[in-house]
Amino acid sequence: MLALKEHGFKVVHSHILTGKDFFDYEPEYWDIIVSNPPFGNKKEIFERCLSFRKPFALLMSNMWLNDAAPYRLFKDRELQLLLFDKRVQYNKLGRPPFGSGYYCHKILPKQIIFENLQV
Repeated sequence: MLALKEHGFKVVHSHILTGKDFFDYEPEYWDIIVSNPPFGNKKEIFERCLSFRKPFALLMSNMWLNDAAPYRLFKDRELQLLLFDKRVQYNKLGRPPFGSGYYCHKILPKQIIFENLQV
């Protein structure tokens, strides 16, 4: 988030535990959504992000690409992917048995970017 601030983005933190439900709350001023949302309600989360018509990057399981929802949601919009050479470690228990990446819209300089993940 610091890198985004350094590049001129306004970063506003919100979380359901602080009473700011993603489906009801919208900050007054903001530029971009960067989140690691719950893996449930993926379609609804992406629909909400797209409704804002602003850039976003959501850390999600790569398995979602096998679903019909990305096709329907991004058929006429550009889906950008930031994919990693290693699995994302979400906690100290080790890496999950699935790959993850950032599903982006209006952020990356090209549609797919592969990066080395520093663990």
